[in-house]
Amino acid sequence: MSSRILQQPHREQYEIIHQLLQTARSKINGCKQFELAYESQLNWPRFEYYRDFLISRELLIPSNNEPTQHYEITPKGDRYLKVFAKIEDDLRPD
Repeated sequence: MSSRILQQPHREQYEIIHQLLQTARSKINGCKQFELAYESQLNWPRFEYYRDFLISRELLIPSNNEPTQHYEITPKGDRYLKVFAKIEDDLRPD
């Protein structure tokens, strides 16, 4: 019997962004870096890339300067999720 490592199927950039923003939105007082990376199933370098990308596009913001950084979704990030949901709805078969 050979052991196989289960791998998550390839995700597109918009799916990763969606997951990160959904995770940040689900936390009341901001989401810790580790939670964002873990719940989005990203390794650390990929997490840092997407975190920095989302911050540069003003979809995610750091919410404090403590040693354990927290992040919150911005109103612009929330609009992204609403548009994403609308597109998903439009693509569902009737």
